[in-house]
Order: sequence, then structure tokens, then C-alpha cells
Amino acid sequence: MKLSEALKKQKEAQKIQLAKRKSKGHDYAKEKDCLTNFKEMAGVVGASNLAWSECPHCHGDISGQLILHSEGTAMFFVLHKALRAVNIMTKRDPPENESLTDTMRVDGPNYFELSLECYEDSMEEEKHKGGFRKAEKSE
Repeated sequence: MKLSEALKKQKEAQKIQLAKRKSKGHDYAKEKDCLTNFKEMAGVVGASNLAWSECPHCHGDISGQLILHSEGTAMFFVLHKALRAVNIMTKRDPPENESLTDTMRVDGPNYFELSLECYEDSMEEEKHKGGFRKAEKSE
């Protein structure tokens, strides 16, 4: 595939990603905070004691396990979509519902973006609280 073709496909995918996020975003979060769904899910996971994967920022403190933070919860969905894609690819049967293209070009990138937004939001909250996290340098 030529680079120009790949870039055209990526540009089309980005339009679809944005449209899907706009159309589905209201179903998952409150207007005031579009990351509410991930924050609330992190709370539910913490309350149910389903946490795993220690957060490197929290120095082994169980309250700091990554899945207990909104960005960890959002990353769970990235992994969920990646595993779905692998399953579809290895089965070689067409999916019954959402297409592989939708999973990889729309949902996966959207969940990555949401994960980053949750991370940035958490960093901003911690900065205001004088918390334990250090912001990474952007390029």
C-alpha cells in the first residue's frame, strides 16, 4: 500500500472515530465530564476488590492500583478491543456484529484517546491536590 493510500484511509477513519464518539458519548458520560464513565467504573472496581496491576506511581499502595484510576479502567477497554480483534483474525470467520474495521479503526483508537484524556485529567487533579504523580514531559 502506498503512503498516500494509507493516509487517506487514516483520515477517513478519524472522521468516523469523531462521529462515533459524538454520537455515543452522551450514552456513556455526563455532559459536564465526558470521562465520568471511567471514573465511576474505577470506583466500582475498587469497591468490588477486582483490582490488579499495581500502578507504578503509587509505590505499591493497594489504593493506587492502576485499574482503580480512570485511565486504568479506560485501558482495560483498549485491551478488550485488542483481544476481540485477535480473536476475529485468528478465527477467520466474519464477526456477527461489529466489524473488525470498526474495532481497529474506530473503537480501539477512541479508547486510546479516552485513556490519554483520563490520564491527563488525573494528572491535573493530582497537581491541584499536590499528589504523588509526576507529569511526563511532552514532545
